[in-house]
Amino acid sequence: MYFLRALLASLLGLVCTLAVSAYVTLQTLNTTVLDRTEVKSWLDKSGVYNNLLNTTLANNQAAQNELNTGSSIVSSDSLKTGLNQTFTPSYVKQAAEKAIDGTYDWLTGSTSTISFEINTPAQKDAFISNLSAALEPQLAQLPRCTSTAQFNASDPTCLPPGTTAKEAANELATDVANQNSVFRQPITAATAAQSTANSGTPSNTSLTSNPTAQRAQSLVSSLGQWLLWLPIIVIVSGCLMVLLSRYKLRAAKHLAARLTVGLALTCAIGLLIATIGRTFSLKDFTSANSTIMSQVVEPVVHQAAPAIGARLALVSGIIGAVTLIAWIVLLIIKRKFERNALLKPDETLPTDDPTTLGEPAPAKTTEPNDASHPKP
Repeated sequence: MYFLRALLASLLGLVCTLAVSAYVTLQTLNTTVLDRTEVKSWLDKSGVYNNLLNTTLANNQAAQNELNTGSSIVSSDSLKTGLNQTFTPSYVKQAAEKAIDGTYDWLTGSTSTISFEINTPAQKDAFISNLSAALEPQLAQLPRCTSTAQFNASDPTCLPPGTTAKEAANELATDVANQNSVFRQPITAATAAQSTANSGTPSNTSLTSNPTAQRAQSLVSSLGQWLLWLPIIVIVSGCLMVLLSRYKLRAAKHLAARLTVGLALTCAIGLLIATIGRTFSLKDFTSANSTIMSQVVEPVVHQAAPAIGARLALVSGIIGAVTLIAWIVLLIIKRKFERNALLKPDETLPTDDPTTLGEPAPAKTTEPNDASHPKP
């Protein structure tokens, strides 16, 4: 019977320890990665919005095909200039935050699917104006065509009769805008899923149809309940573990010590992450070498890692301080009972007290009697 009680007490102690670890982890994630405001702050401070458009254009095959017009006047550099002047870093930030809000609304269970819309066709006129301004100086240097038929709109080598460079530039920019897919329809979750499909062909793929994404959404939506139940599990399992132990005071002290040491190590890990997270390079951990990794992922990680590490250290440090206080108090109580036991040489402590609160009373020692041991 005592063996079963000891085994059950050990299992409850393990449950208590795991529950504390789970609570620290989930609380850290809830206030960092799963906090949309915090994530937006990381992206803004990382500076990725300044080069996100160029990085996307450089790594998207469909965008590369549209940039390669084959024209000496409307070159890919001219198109990039027009796009960057139209979709400024502030516009990219607003668009990205719309996508973030739609994603987090789905993760938290507010919506059944990721939903957002970025109205890029509304920027069509601004793009035409910006691209036209970039093309006009080049067209102004071209000679006049001898006839209208000599003018080639796809790759002009001369200006048609009666047409100014500004008018020709505006016409070319309008043709380019009409052919560019980004100005034909808004960017939504569905179009984003299509553009990232490996096949490169239009499909009905949804960002939320992936089984891994569905499991993540289920876990995040129930995170609030876990943060409520885990402290209850810690308290109940810890109390039951102490009640089932033979030496209850010793068991409580050992549990508090174990939790304190574990939380101290977690706090140290958090501080280490916060320290090295600002400067470490992802090239040391992955063989991938792309502009997305260096221009987007790494700057964001340099903002996220220190924040996550600091929050992990804070959460584990606060809980660790509580368990440390409990450990010290239990240690003082245990020593008090031991001292009281030594101060009662003529009495035998009741068996209930040491069994219930501490350890067995120490054996009494008696001084030798001079009468029973005569001097030689």
